[in-house]
Amino acid sequence: MQKTILIVDFEQESSEELRQILQSEDFLVLTAADGHQALAVFEAAKPDLVLTEALLPKLNGFELCKKITNGELQEVRPVIMY
Repeated sequence: MQKTILIVDFEQESSEELRQILQSEDFLVLTAADGHQALAVFEAAKPDLVLTEALLPKLNGFELCKKITNGELQEVRPVIMY
């Protein structure tokens, strides 16, 4: 079964580079440009992993990580912050 990864990065170039690398390894890749958008994508798609930049507009990566890893969104998933 194909695993899904959510990339959260407001810099489109960085997000695109990561997307290409992960897709070449056969992951389904979703993207979001800010923390609020990431929460919406997370709740809709329930990705297997979240890769997020720490400094994001609207909702920073630390708060996003807290919401995802503490079960506040019903699903707990691993988060890697860079």
